[in-house]
Amino acid sequence: MLSSRANPHSVIPTEEVTTSGGTPFKETFFKRGSSTPPYVVARDDSKGKNGFTTIELLLVIAFFGLMAAIVSIPLSTLQTGTALRDAEIAVTDTLRRAETQAMSGLDGDSWGVHFSDSDGCALPAGKFHVFRGSSFTSATTTIDTIELPGNATVSAAAVGGGCDVKFSRFHGSATTTGTITIANPNNESRTITINQYGRVTSQ
Repeated sequence: MLSSRANPHSVIPTEEVTTSGGTPFKETFFKRGSSTPPYVVARDDSKGKNGFTTIELLLVIAFFGLMAAIVSIPLSTLQTGTALRDAEIAVTDTLRRAETQAMSGLDGDSWGVHFSDSDGCALPAGKFHVFRGSSFTSATTTIDTIELPGNATVSAAAVGGGCDVKFSRFHGSATTTGTITIANPNNESRTITINQYGRVTSQ
């Protein structure tokens, strides 16, 4: 027959108590006469319910700030390098365009490219001009003006002592030969060469 005698180690059901600081916890009281020493078991129910601490938030912000700074440096370099390659393509394509127009005898004249922002040969220059005729005069013979992309510039021109590359009518040969150098703020550069046959190459 089972005894109805209460287990001396049974406990009074737990109840939630709030401290003066407002932190809830649960107390478990052991019955009097139990062989277990009388003590109170307290458990903080608020543990694990708080959000991030201020220090944790600051660490996360600092981490993402550092990552953004690391990524922005190569990204800026990449953009500058891309602008230089685009400038190289723009210059070589424009020279070949002028050569083709001269060979076809377009408008019954020779064609050329002037590498300077204006008349004369002021370098560095951020633009260049396609012109028709034997010499460049911005007021009368400028057919097209092209601006170099990004911060790329024409940094040097070694084409017969001036800034004009000219192609003869029908033959397409270059009457002024030499090199055009374009550069960016990172001191990277590309050199474009025009030989006597009108061939345009870059490196």
